[in-house]
Amino acid sequence: MKKNIWLDGIMGLVVGDALGCPVQFLSRDRIRERGPVTGMEGYGTYNMPEGTWTDDSSMALAAMDSIIHRKGIDPEDIMKRFMRWEFEGAYTPFGEAFDQGMTCTEAIYSFRDSGDYRTCGKTGEYANGNGALMRILPVCLYYIDMNNRGSSGQEIEDHNDLCKADAESKDREAIQGIHLVSGLTHNHLRSQMACGLYYFLAKEILKGDGASLKECLQRGMDAGLDYYRQDAKNHKEMAHYRRLADLDQFAGLPEDKIRSSGYVVDSLEAAIWCLLTTDTFADGLLKAVNLGLDTDTVAAIAGGLAGLYYGYENIPAEWLAVIQKRDYVEEMCRKCNDILRDKENAQKGERRMTMTFKKAEKMARGLKENIDFCQEYEDAFIFSKKDEFSIGGDGPVVILKESGEAINMTGYCDSSKAALIREIDL
Repeated sequence: MKKNIWLDGIMGLVVGDALGCPVQFLSRDRIRERGPVTGMEGYGTYNMPEGTWTDDSSMALAAMDSIIHRKGIDPEDIMKRFMRWEFEGAYTPFGEAFDQGMTCTEAIYSFRDSGDYRTCGKTGEYANGNGALMRILPVCLYYIDMNNRGSSGQEIEDHNDLCKADAESKDREAIQGIHLVSGLTHNHLRSQMACGLYYFLAKEILKGDGASLKECLQRGMDAGLDYYRQDAKNHKEMAHYRRLADLDQFAGLPEDKIRSSGYVVDSLEAAIWCLLTTDTFADGLLKAVNLGLDTDTVAAIAGGLAGLYYGYENIPAEWLAVIQKRDYVEEMCRKCNDILRDKENAQKGERRMTMTFKKAEKMARGLKENIDFCQEYEDAFIFSKKDEFSIGGDGPVVILKESGEAINMTGYCDSSKAALIREIDL
């Protein structure tokens, strides 16, 4: 059975978020004093029951819901769903938003007042918190999933110049979309770049070629830094990510050199360091949480990647069992997977039916002789004897554009198909 990467990644994110929620803002030393986190806990910082997830998951779920309903990336719709989260408590465990970051809140209020998603995101130096990175995984998965499905699930071979150019074009499209969605709240290049690097990390993990997690992460960083290096305008901001260029060296840093604050560079570094220095999903996320400070977000960022690599089946069952609204979250993961599968099938149908009129006519003649009337409609090709458009009897041959299905309407009496044909206004 084909893996559902949405279930792997998003549940990894949600579990990490919930694992870190009870000790959020506690310093590393304070966590050591009270005893390290060893599993799901309840209450703590926000006095919430175990398995409670925070703004990280809520905003990711809002983006997923937009993808489900819009069947793509629609920045304005995403912002409207962020408003529903902020003002109506949508996409939350208990019907009320909590743990909102200041930059996200300011952007949502700005959008409410202006209605302009292009200008609501903050642009200053202080717009480099981790509030975009924490929620960007669904957007990354959308582009990765669509691109993989578009290539029939086969990875692109670097030795083929044409395929390489196609891959680069897809990466540009993905990064453009990811920057746009990041910029809804955090519209500074440094924050956008963190989200872009996260895309390349996830993309390499999902190649599924048997490489170690460290190898996947290094290839992802190499690809991401190579991408940004092409534009000189990025070079200044790239300097902030220089410690991640060599992950062997970075993995060797002691814990006291790893910062786990809400600054986007710190958060990305901490998440990657935890993955590099552990060998299981559970160990990686516990290490992230026990670094202290922005525990939920660092663990969510690490959890998304860990889930993609280790898989849903390797998330501890006892952690999954207490996740609030688990069924709701997992159903959204399935819907995202199904929506993209349906979109892929529709695109295959369009490619099949944009074959040109002549090929459709050839199909029709294989079903019915003496075709001498041809007409293209919005949803179908119609082939018949001249001026014969009655259903049944000696009626037309219909080829549906979306599915490529050919229907010989002679004697056809299926009411659902007949209704569909009538909608074409024969």
